[in-house]
Amino acid sequence: MAWQRVASINEIDLDGVLGLDVDGSPLALYRLGSEVFATAGICTHALAILSDGFVEDGKIECPLHQGQFDIRSGKALCAPATEDLRTYAVKLEGDDVFIDMERPAASVVTNAMPNRKAAGDVPTIEDDTEADTRKIAAMNTDPELSLTKHYVWPAEGLTRIPDWVYTDQTIYEREVEKIFHGRTWNYVALECEVPKAGDFIRSNVGPTPVVVVRADDGSINVVENRCSHRAAEFCRELNGNVKEFVCPYHQWSYDLQGNLVGVPFRRGVNGKGGMPADFDTAQHGLRRLNVTTHRGVVFASYVRNMESLQDYLGPEVLREFEATFDGRKPTLLGYYRHTLPGNWKLYHENLKDPYHATLLHTFLVTFGLLWAGNRSLMLSDTTGRHGVMASAKSERKSVSSDAKKEMRAYREGMTLAEPRFMDFAKSMKRGSASVMPSR
Repeated sequence: MAWQRVASINEIDLDGVLGLDVDGSPLALYRLGSEVFATAGICTHALAILSDGFVEDGKIECPLHQGQFDIRSGKALCAPATEDLRTYAVKLEGDDVFIDMERPAASVVTNAMPNRKAAGDVPTIEDDTEADTRKIAAMNTDPELSLTKHYVWPAEGLTRIPDWVYTDQTIYEREVEKIFHGRTWNYVALECEVPKAGDFIRSNVGPTPVVVVRADDGSINVVENRCSHRAAEFCRELNGNVKEFVCPYHQWSYDLQGNLVGVPFRRGVNGKGGMPADFDTAQHGLRRLNVTTHRGVVFASYVRNMESLQDYLGPEVLREFEATFDGRKPTLLGYYRHTLPGNWKLYHENLKDPYHATLLHTFLVTFGLLWAGNRSLMLSDTTGRHGVMASAKSERKSVSSDAKKEMRAYREGMTLAEPRFMDFAKSMKRGSASVMPSR
């Protein structure tokens, strides 16, 4: 492979790193004094992007787990990195940086490129690399393609999940766009939480705050909790009953369907100021979401032409949902709330992780609700959007001594004040339900 021009030396910060893509391969260029070096752009340990890391004393530090590599040789210097980086030969001609993808690193050659031909039509090295430069530029302007090049999934497949799935801002923003704000029915409330006209409760659709409110006509509306004027949260209470919503900032007021009904000094004062004459309140209401309910559960979506909830869930998952919400009217007993500082997927994964439950949760293992070896079900629908985990209470009356050693949370002799609490009624096919995305 011929030398390829990949950058100008002025694009690389002194004692810094520049990430780029050459023929589909992520690379990292480093500028140490007057020298430039090139290595593979992906950490060999956690597959992080090295151009997001830190350069110091001739070393590059991975931004995820702080593994370090020697920039000149690519050698892995400390745990957890154990595999060396691939290096590439680099040439400089003036301010232009060239690399050879088939040669390992050697001393940087300054002004070693052949002189350009004087004849006007004779190709120069810039001519040879112009097509590749255009190709890379086109790749970077295609968001879908550039993402697939930037995020490299581990070769092991699904047995190892890279950290950037949980920590990368771009990934998170796309999840919000494609999932919570995309073709999804999001759980936002129970109907019994807003039984009367004017009853409301605050909720969320992903990171977006919303208000669920029952209007005078009995309909349930879901609106963004952002005033259409300056985007202030107009609803501050967790729940309650109101006749209208009034933003505390500039007192803009909205009815229970989210329509703008009042603007202070709309016509100004003494003929001066105010809103334009063509200001139309109908065009400045709260942003309303699409709403559906099923057996007392309220869902909302940003997509207007969403399929029905039944079609969205599919027959298998719908059957599991209706095993809990079986048509009887739910009764609100109260709230138990906790906040977890972490990526939204972590809590969902925790709910679907019976491994830790058989080891950690004393109540579950002591009373046989979740033992290793219990009859269980892991169901995923054909679309891959929904999943169900179910486990049947063990019929065993005792736990073997070997099993007790494995289940350290097991407490011998623990009893309930009311043992009938563990007598399961055969009124449902399943015992519980968790709906995600949830507020």
